Amino acid sequence: SICNLQVRAARIQNQKAAVSLFPSDVLSMIFEEFRQLNPQWSGVLFLLHQSPVEVRLSHLSSHWREVALTSPSLWSSIRYPFAHKEGSLMEYLKRSDGSLLDIYIGP
Repeated sequence: SICNLQVRAARIQNQKAAVSLFPSDVLSMIFEEFRQLNPQWSGVLFLLHQSPVEVRLSHLSSHWREVALTSPSLWSSIRYPFAHKEGSLMEYLKRSDGSLLDIYIGP
């Protein structure tokens, strides 16, 4: 179908990007630095109904998703009230894979 062809074309294009050449561990460190440099809990993202940085990073490409999902420290900050579905909280706990958690309680 056309949709499948578009997905395949996007994957090929993403694989040609220079950032795709970074080893996964380097990309994971970049993601973590990005998360640290972009404090998310001022209540603004919650009020604007925007996804946290780690979620947005995991939606950019299949390679980035794989790296993000296997980087436990990226998922170790939990904010309450949780801006997304209740099941998302369980996903954060699973993805944090036993990492120490930072739990923020806010508006």
